[in-house]
Amino acid sequence: ATAERNLRPFSPELIEQVRAARQNKIANKTKERERERRGEILRVTRKRWRKGLTPHLLSTLSEKQKREELIVQRSIAEVGYVGLLKKRKGWKLKEPKPNVEGKYWSVEDAEWIGKEEREAAKKALLAIQEENERRRESSSVGD
Repeated sequence: ATAERNLRPFSPELIEQVRAARQNKIANKTKERERERRGEILRVTRKRWRKGLTPHLLSTLSEKQKREELIVQRSIAEVGYVGLLKKRKGWKLKEPKPNVEGKYWSVEDAEWIGKEEREAAKKALLAIQEENERRRESSSVGD
């Protein structure tokens, strides 16, 4: 009786029911991710938070690398500090928005950046680096 049943084809109703279930699962997971991105804490979120690193990674990574790996693993964010870490680690992130009025979307800063802002940021970075270098030289001279 079992062999006979195994040889019979699936009914079209059953195949349609399975297709609908798969589509619903995808839709529900998508909605779940959206809710999670908005800040809602779900069962899946808590599960991800409880996950740790594998023993192999725990034994080979430095403390800083472990901390960064956990941040990347536990968050679904793709902007700001988490986005920067994920980008460094080679994660496939969503395509940034295209240029609008000469500005592009910065994943790291989570804002639109134009040419003027980039130049200002470069100048500020250079000023900070020069000041740090000056302080290092003055502190080494004083020793």
